[in-house]
Amino acid sequence: MSKLFSLCAAVVALALAVPPLGAEDKTGLKLEGQYTVKAAERDGKAVPSDELTGRTFRITADKIAAADKDGKDIWSMTYTLDTAKKPAVLHLRGTGSEAGKDFTGLVERTKDDEVRLIYNNVGGKAPTEFKTNDKQSMFVLVPQKR
Repeated sequence: MSKLFSLCAAVVALALAVPPLGAEDKTGLKLEGQYTVKAAERDGKAVPSDELTGRTFRITADKIAAADKDGKDIWSMTYTLDTAKKPAVLHLRGTGSEAGKDFTGLVERTKDDEVRLIYNNVGGKAPTEFKTNDKQSMFVLVPQKR
């Protein structure tokens, strides 16, 4: 019986050591986490750093939410990824004030572990590179330390 107990304990320990299936396992691109905004562009221009101070993003397996410096949600969207393309194509659907509106963008994790995401705003064209044009927004996100 003690060998069975030892085997079960080893299996449980192994299961706890292996990360759960998440966005990385399903899509090949790990995005889930809490991020600080390092830089941003809107309509082809850099967003002033004072507008970005304290702004965060929280990405789950199917949702992206932005919050201001006080932790108040600014916007949130559900998303799906097409990782067959490089960079991955990001399909967003607004919730809250943007409910039912669809947006398209690109997303990638850089070699420095930053996440770059760019998408069209209402009435804008889907981006084709990580440089904003009229009615597009882009964010460079840095993972927060746990």
